[in-house]
Amino acid sequence: MTGVEDSKEAEKDRVGYGRPPKHTQFKKGNRANPRGRGAAQRGDLAEAVRETLSTKVEISQGGRKRRVTRGEANILALFDKARKGDAAAADRLLDLHASSAKRADGGPVVIDVFNVLPDEDGDRPAVSQSESDHISRPHPAARHPMTKELRR
Repeated sequence: MTGVEDSKEAEKDRVGYGRPPKHTQFKKGNRANPRGRGAAQRGDLAEAVRETLSTKVEISQGGRKRRVTRGEANILALFDKARKGDAAAADRLLDLHASSAKRADGGPVVIDVFNVLPDEDGDRPAVSQSESDHISRPHPAARHPMTKELRR
């Protein structure tokens, strides 16, 4: 061999950063990840659960077909189990009722009115003390994430 050929062979066999040894490299046609990158994961688990429970399904109740959300269908199935004597289902149903009662405000619906037009005298209507209390703080349902569609 000549000196030029030796330097070419030495260049091919050189090992270093970005140049792994030839015997450890993948052979042609062989790849480490043949099926490719996996599907992207959903970012928010709570949103995925909320979205799944809000989709509509068709159920049969009393011989009639009804379209309800999956969440409602699960509650109806839990109620049927409890009615048939399943103590665990009855306990779970009571727990769900208690937790939903804690979250529900049950108070009056408050409608905030801004930019009130003056009446025929040119005066703006007076706001009573009890009304001003409601104006200063928003209704709790306005901040709840499940009432997103109400805020539009």
